[in-house]
Amino acid sequence: MDHPIDWDDVQGNVLRGYGFDHGRHLVFRVDDPAAARRWLAATVPEVTPGSPWGDAPPATTLNLAFTFAGLGALGVPAATLAAFPDAFRDGMRARAERIGDVGPDDPARWQPGGPHQEGAHVLVMAQAREGGPCAAAAAGLATTAEAGGLTLLHTEVLATLRGPARGSPDLRIEHFGFADGISQPAVAGALAPTVVEGNGTYLGGDRWRPVQAGEFVFGYPDEEEERPPLPGPDELVRNGSFLVWRKLAQDVAGFRRLLAERGATHAGGPGMLAAQLVGRWPDGSLFGDDPGELCPVGSHVRRANPREIALLAPGLVSRHRLLRRGMPYGPPLAPEATADDGEERGLLFLAYCADLARQFEFTQREWLNDGNAFGAGDTADPIAGHGGADRRFAVPAPEPAILGAVPRLVRSLGGAYLFQPGLAGLRHLAGQRGT
Repeated sequence: MDHPIDWDDVQGNVLRGYGFDHGRHLVFRVDDPAAARRWLAATVPEVTPGSPWGDAPPATTLNLAFTFAGLGALGVPAATLAAFPDAFRDGMRARAERIGDVGPDDPARWQPGGPHQEGAHVLVMAQAREGGPCAAAAAGLATTAEAGGLTLLHTEVLATLRGPARGSPDLRIEHFGFADGISQPAVAGALAPTVVEGNGTYLGGDRWRPVQAGEFVFGYPDEEEERPPLPGPDELVRNGSFLVWRKLAQDVAGFRRLLAERGATHAGGPGMLAAQLVGRWPDGSLFGDDPGELCPVGSHVRRANPREIALLAPGLVSRHRLLRRGMPYGPPLAPEATADDGEERGLLFLAYCADLARQFEFTQREWLNDGNAFGAGDTADPIAGHGGADRRFAVPAPEPAILGAVPRLVRSLGGAYLFQPGLAGLRHLAGQRGT
């Protein structure tokens, strides 16, 4: 049963992505709490809600999120802060071992800039169809924020990549060359949700239904048809969501070398090997009906969204789904290049959920970093797996093979957990009296 969603209150990028090509993330520190609350009160009317745009989409969008320390810096009382779950209060850095951020991904090696850095309190996210308006909107926001008791700590520049992939001349892709942003959960109560194989809750056979909105936004029923207790006061958290912010570096040259070296003797060649590692063809299309025939159960897509994997109970997967809103950063590597050019590139991974531990941390730890749920033993996702698991990859029939020593292709450069209130929650936060 669908439950009406308050689209005017939920921030716009949570339950539906904008599809814009340019983004700026600005990270601020609160220096003057009273002035910062006045800035927030003045900024709330500019925040983009989830309401339908119709035929006139905005030129730019604006959304706000806060670290746990940021809520405290804005004057949220200690008793309110204590009501938030451990994962949010601890922060991603303190829980790094739970998600495999060890060794080369250890927080000690993270870049200094981002919402994980010391003193980071507010994340301002601007998007636009064109780069110029996006940069101008970000500059204007920085000016008003710094005049309003905040200090700009870091700016992240994001831009969609486009390229040809299997007949599509202008496809949204990520740096490895695969279609980006597909296979999102269909959300119950969303604007005309389209439920297709793999993007909802599996009911057996060829039947699927949308995932309940309470898995992503506070105040709605979840997959157990219950309204979980809100993780804080109603006026602050209703229609809010937790945001996972994670900067991931992609070794594009290493990926291409892997395909060239291992693909030379692989059945189907480098192109088939790439598709089997990712779990899709570059244009996003699936291999076919049987995920074990050509698409390995240990591939990246099957790890992140196991769908109808026999080892997992029907309906279980939807309790661990995420709404992903990431965007690439950095310039593309020159076509055919197999040597790194020294430029930073990768994915700014963004995901919304209602339970950081059950959704993001579980998925990263149990599915991406460990293959036991898929009958793949102690092996990591060949694309996004972290931690110390064995990095080998099993290729299925018709010519089964084992790829040993798959190199690390994605590395963590930083990450944080944030809370993104609804618009009413933003106004409540702006009205805090301080401590």
